[in-house]
Amino acid sequence: MAKPAVMGIGALLLIVGFALLAMYYPTVQNLQTGLGQLGRILDPSLNQQYRQALMFSYVGGFVGLTGFILLIVGAALSGSSAIQTTSSPTVLQQQESDKPGRETVLDSDENAILEGECRFITPDDDWKDGTLFLTDQDRIVFVIHEDRVDVRDHNYQISSVTNVRVDNKSDNPILAIDWKYDDQISFEELTYRYESLDNPEKWKRKILKIKDTTSPTSHRRKAKGTSKSAKQFCISCGSALPKGSKYCNKCGTQQPS
Repeated sequence: MAKPAVMGIGALLLIVGFALLAMYYPTVQNLQTGLGQLGRILDPSLNQQYRQALMFSYVGGFVGLTGFILLIVGAALSGSSAIQTTSSPTVLQQQESDKPGRETVLDSDENAILEGECRFITPDDDWKDGTLFLTDQDRIVFVIHEDRVDVRDHNYQISSVTNVRVDNKSDNPILAIDWKYDDQISFEELTYRYESLDNPEKWKRKILKIKDTTSPTSHRRKAKGTSKSAKQFCISCGSALPKGSKYCNKCGTQQPS
C-alpha cells in the first residue's frame, strides 16, 4: 500500500471516529448519571438507547485510534522515504566504491591494461572471487573485496613469469600462470589459476608479449641490432657496454671479469 494512501485512510478513520464519539458519547454520559440510571430502569427504550450509544462510542473510539495509528505509520514511512531519497546519491556512490576490483588499489602512477572479474584458484585448491589486473607497470595484481574494503590479495612481476597457458579441458577455460617466487630468502615455483576470466587467450597473448619485450634476452637482441660495434652486454639487463666494462652504466650490475 502506498504511503499517501495509508495517511489518507488514517485521516478518514480518525474523522469518522471523532464524529461517532461526538454523536454518541454525550448520550452515554447523560444516561450514566443517577437520573439517567433511574430512567433506564423505568423506561426500557432509554436502556436500549444507552446500549446503542455505548456501542457506537466504543466503535468510534476504536476507529479513531486506528486512524491515528495509520497517520503515524504513514508519516513515519514518508519521513524515512525522504531521508533515503536525500541520501541516495551518497548511498549509490558508496555502493559503487564498494565494488571489488576498483583501480584505487593500484599505485598512483599505475594503470590497468586488462581488467576482469574472475575466481582465483590457490595452489592448495582453495578459491577467492575478485578482480585480476594486468598493469602498465608489467605487474599482475589480484584484488578481493573484504570487509567493505578492496584488498590487494597478491601481485607479481611479469618478469617472474615462466609460462602462461589456457586450460580448455572444461567448459570454463582457466588461465594458468607459472611464476617464480624469490625474495632472496626463499625460492618457490608456483602456479596460479584464474577461472571465469573473460577471454583468457587475450590475457595469455598480452602477458607473453610483455614478457618477451621486457626479458633480458629481448634487450640483448635490441642492443645487438642497434650497436654493431658493441663487444660486451650486461648480464642483467642486456644493455650494450664498452668492452672491458666492470659495471653496467644502466642498471649498475657488476660484470664478470
